[in-house]
Amino acid sequence: MNALLLIAVSLLAQDKVQLQFQPKVGDKLEVTEKMDATIHLVVNTGGQKVELDVAQRETKRVLMDCQAIDGAQITKATYKVEECFEEKKQPGAPDFEKQNKPTHGKTIVAERKDGKVSHQGADGLSEKELQDFNLDEGFAMAFPKESVTVGVPWDVPQETIRKMFHDPTADGKMSLAVKELKTIDGRKCAVLDASIKMKGKAEEGVEMTMELKGPVVIWLERGYTMSAKLEGTMSMAGNAPEAKMEGKGPMKVDVAAVLK
Repeated sequence: MNALLLIAVSLLAQDKVQLQFQPKVGDKLEVTEKMDATIHLVVNTGGQKVELDVAQRETKRVLMDCQAIDGAQITKATYKVEECFEEKKQPGAPDFEKQNKPTHGKTIVAERKDGKVSHQGADGLSEKELQDFNLDEGFAMAFPKESVTVGVPWDVPQETIRKMFHDPTADGKMSLAVKELKTIDGRKCAVLDASIKMKGKAEEGVEMTMELKGPVVIWLERGYTMSAKLEGTMSMAGNAPEAKMEGKGPMKVDVAAVLK
């Protein structure tokens, strides 16, 4: 009985934390996202095997200005896309080639009314290109309604993962756990351990799989993601009539946010 009491007391003493998204009008957050991936490909064409390396980097820096809220939801915000570009290094090429993406340099105003999000300043942009400007806040979508215990993981629902990654058909798994609570730059934060696996279809039926792990820092007062450092692998496989292709390589995703 004494042993059971000790276990019960120990469990009650464990730190619990409530993760909530609580934006405020006037919040200004500059978020820089960087992705770096290299894939070693093996291509079989007509009985011949060719091996090659393909590298890609992406950078996006956006200043978000929260202009209206409804409870715990941002209903209007301005997104100033300060830079958004990709760099590709083709097989045999000595250097990366840089190309700006369509949202580069745009100022986009997003507003939610009656459950639908409209955009201003988005002329020429496709629905897919506007997915990052729909008033959602990354990992905040994965917060459970109840408080969580430090060190105890939870699984994020499939539909939430699809919404986070803007892919309604992807097969995803995500596990999160609060590793520790700590003060960073004067703000009380929760450091999450994140484990993510995503599988989906790319162009021409190529199957892509991404597996990433690493820490994610959440500012507890607001629920914003202040940083994330995820590392792992990206793999791809295709089986077209003219060629069979498969490959795998390292991948890194870095996110850093600064309050303005």
